[in-house]
Amino acid sequence: MQLWRYGRAIEMVGHRYRLEGMLGSGGMADVCLAWDLVGKREVAIKVIKQENMDQRALDRFSKEAEKVVLWNHPNILRVYTNVRMELLDKEQGSILPYIVMEYAEGGDLHRRLTAGQPYDLSETLPLFRQLCSAVAYAHKHGVIHRDLKPLNILFRVLPDGTEQPVLSDFGLAVEVGATHFTYARGGTLPYMAPEQLRGVVVPESDIFALGVILYQLCTGRMPFRRTLADVGRYIHDPRPPAPPPRPSRLQALLPGALDAVLFRALHHDPEHRYADALELWEAVEAAFFDPPKRHRSFRAFDERPRPASLDHETLSMRLDDDEDLALDEESFSPPDTFVYSSARPTRVLPYDTEEFDDPDEPPSGQPPRHCRSMQPDTLDLEDAGPVDQPFRRSPRGRPTGGYASRRYQTRGLRSRDYQTQDEEPRARPASLQQATRIPRTAARTSGKRGRGVLLVSIVIALLLVGGLLTWLLPFRGLSGFGQASQATVKLTVSGQEVSDSFIVSGVEQNPDLAHLRVTMHEYSTTESASQDATATGQTKTEGAHAQGTLTVYNGSFADPFTVAAGTEFTSKSGITVATDEVANIGPSDPKSGKVNSVTVAAHALNIGVKGNIPVKDIDQSCCSSSNAIYVRNLEPFTGGQDAASYTFVQQADVDKVAKPLAERLKGQGVQKLKGQLRAGEASVGEPQCTPKVASEQPIGDQERTIERTKVTVSQNCRVLAYNKQEVETLVRQRLSAKATADAGKDVALSDQISTTVKPCDCKNGMIVEAKSVATPFFNPLQQQHLAKSIAGRTVDEAIKALKQQQGVRDVVIEVGGANRLPQEPAAIHFEVLVET
Repeated sequence: MQLWRYGRAIEMVGHRYRLEGMLGSGGMADVCLAWDLVGKREVAIKVIKQENMDQRALDRFSKEAEKVVLWNHPNILRVYTNVRMELLDKEQGSILPYIVMEYAEGGDLHRRLTAGQPYDLSETLPLFRQLCSAVAYAHKHGVIHRDLKPLNILFRVLPDGTEQPVLSDFGLAVEVGATHFTYARGGTLPYMAPEQLRGVVVPESDIFALGVILYQLCTGRMPFRRTLADVGRYIHDPRPPAPPPRPSRLQALLPGALDAVLFRALHHDPEHRYADALELWEAVEAAFFDPPKRHRSFRAFDERPRPASLDHETLSMRLDDDEDLALDEESFSPPDTFVYSSARPTRVLPYDTEEFDDPDEPPSGQPPRHCRSMQPDTLDLEDAGPVDQPFRRSPRGRPTGGYASRRYQTRGLRSRDYQTQDEEPRARPASLQQATRIPRTAARTSGKRGRGVLLVSIVIALLLVGGLLTWLLPFRGLSGFGQASQATVKLTVSGQEVSDSFIVSGVEQNPDLAHLRVTMHEYSTTESASQDATATGQTKTEGAHAQGTLTVYNGSFADPFTVAAGTEFTSKSGITVATDEVANIGPSDPKSGKVNSVTVAAHALNIGVKGNIPVKDIDQSCCSSSNAIYVRNLEPFTGGQDAASYTFVQQADVDKVAKPLAERLKGQGVQKLKGQLRAGEASVGEPQCTPKVASEQPIGDQERTIERTKVTVSQNCRVLAYNKQEVETLVRQRLSAKATADAGKDVALSDQISTTVKPCDCKNGMIVEAKSVATPFFNPLQQQHLAKSIAGRTVDEAIKALKQQQGVRDVVIEVGGANRLPQEPAAIHFEVLVET
C-alpha cells in the first residue's frame, strides 16, 4: 500500500510502520492500517492530509494525541504515541505528521446499524454501559468528547474472539473549562445538544449525545430530524422543540420507564439532564430491571493496567514526564463506589474528586444516615488558593468549570497532586517545626566534625592506591595484568542492500519453492440484503381533447350547402363537438337517388376522457329549417385524456438505498473472509468485492404511479491467501543467493527482511518484492576464524588487523584496561553494527 504525499509514494512511516491498507479518510486526515515491525502487531496510523496542513489543524491533531496517550480505560481506543513529525524533503521542508493508535479490527457501530430496525437489545445494554463508563472517565479527566456518534464507537477484537466497544476520535474534544467553540468546525448535527448549536459546550452535551445514541439503538430511528434551518431556530428561539415519540410506543419490548429516562437525557436545558454518564446508566439500568436495589455498589469502570507488552516508545515517553506518570499510577486505585438511597446519594470517590455536601447531612462528625460507615480523611482547601481540578459542581452536582473552595478527599493523593505552579508550598504546622528543630550551634559543630573525618579518610585511601600502583608497575608486562581475560570486539561494517522482485504462482497443495510455487487458497463469500426505496420522481401530463370526424349529408336534390368550420354539435351524452374545417356539400343526384355527403375533422370541446364518444353519439339534423342537412360520427372519438401527475422510481432513489447497503455488506464480507483464513495465511492485498443491485419496480417514467420499490443488493467478495511461512522461506533463499552472487561468499543476510506482496494480472499469483542488507562477519565460523587471528595480540595490533578485513569501517575493542587480548579465542566476543 502506498500513501501519496507531496508527489511521492510513502510505504514506510517512521522507519518502523509498514503501510498495508487504507482504513478510512475524513475531512482532516487519512487512517491507514500498518504493521509495527518492532511491536510485531497491527496498528492504525492517522496521517494529516496535505491540503489541511495549517497551524489550526496541527494544533487540533496534537491535542487529540496529548489528551488520550496516557489514558488507561478498557473502553477508550489506545493512542500509543504523541504526534510524530517525519521529514520527507529536507530542501522543501515537507513534513508528515502522524499518530500511532490501536487498530480496532471489528469496525465501527455505524456499519452495524440498519435504518428502521432497532439494535439487538441483548447487545445494546452492555454496549451502552461500557460507553457511559468511557464518557465518565473522559469527564473525570476534564475532557468533553463533543462528537459522540456510532461512527466513533469501534470494536476491539479480544484474544478469545469476543468484541469490546471502544470510544475513539477525541480530535474535537475540549477541556471542561473551555465553554465556547466554533460550531462549524465540530460535532455531528443529529447528535449535537441544543447548546452546542449556540456555540456552548458543557459535560451535559455528551449526556445529550448518549441519549440520542440509546434512542437510536432501542428504536432504530433518530429522536430528532434536524436541518440546517433548525440551527438558526435554536440560536434565536429559546423555546424547546417538540419531544420525540415515546420509545415504548415505537418498540413494544421497551419498558415504559425508559421513556422518562431518555426524555430527561434529551432535555432541551442541560440543567435538567443527568449530571454525569454514570447517573444516566444507573437510570437506564433501573428502567430495565425494576425494582432497583436500594443499596449496592457500582463499579464505574475497570481501570486495569495495560499489558506488559507496551512498546518501548510508549514506555520511554511515559518516563519522560513525571506528572503524567503519576496520573497513570493513580489509575490502579480502587474503583469509584456509589451508594443508593432514598435520599440524594453522597458519592465516595477514591481520588481526584469532590465530595458533595448533602442537605440532609447530620451535624459534623456523624456519618450521613444513607451512607456506609466510611469517613475518608478530608483536606480543607479554603485558603490554599486555586487547585488544578477539572470540575466544579453546583449544589445539584452539575459540573460547571472554574474553581471554588471545597473539600477534597486525600485518600490516594500526594501533596504535589494539589499544588500548581502559582501556589506557595504549604507551611508545616508549628508543632512539627518545634519537634524537629535543631540548635544552630549544634548543627554547625556536627557538620564541621563530619567534614573533617571525611577528608582524612579520602587522603588515606589515595595514599594506599598510589602505593599499590607503584608496587605493581614493574610487573606491567606480565600475563594477568597486561592481558585481559575477556574481550569484546565491536565491528562497524558496511552493509549492502539486496533486493528482489518476482512473481509467485499459487497451488492448492504440493508447493515447490524452487519453481516459485507456494500454497494459495481463494476464498469467497456473498452477502445480500434488501430495503425499500421511496420513489421521488414526479411527472405531470396535460389533458387532451378527443379527436374524430363528422360526416355531413345533404338531402336536397336542388341546392348545395356549406357548414362553416367551428360549427358545434351536442352528442347524446352531452359532449359538445366542433368541426375543424368547412364542409361544402353539393346536392344529391336525383337520378341515382344517392345522398351526397362530406366527412370533416372535428374535436370535443371538453378536455379529458369524457370526449371519447362512441359511434353515432352524434346523429342529428342541423343547420337548415328544411332538415335536409344531417350529421353523424361514423367512428368513435379518441385521444381524450385527463390531466394527471405520476410518481415514479428514479435511479437516485435506488442509489440512495443501495450504496449504504453495499458498504455495510462489503464490511461484513471482508470480516467473514478474514475469519475464513487458515492459521499462517495472509491475504494478497485487500479483498475485492463486486456489488449487484436489483430493483423490484422499473426505473423511469412508466406513465403510472409507483410509490416505492424493493432494492436488493448483493456483494460478492473474494480474496487470495498465501502461506506466509513458505513465502518468508522463499524470500530468504533468493535474497541469500543474490547477496552471495553480488557481494561474495563471506557475507550473510540480515534478519531484518522487508517483504511486500501485491496482486498481479495473472491467475492465482502475486508479485513479491523483498529487500534486506547483506553484511560480512555474521557467520559464527567466520567470527571464530577472526578470533583465532587476533588472540594474544595487543589492542593496537588487533585493530590494525581487523581494519584490513573487507567491509570493516571501524573497530572498538573493550578489554577492561588491559593492553592485550585473551590467549583463548573463545574469550573473544563480537558485536557487529551494520551501516548502509
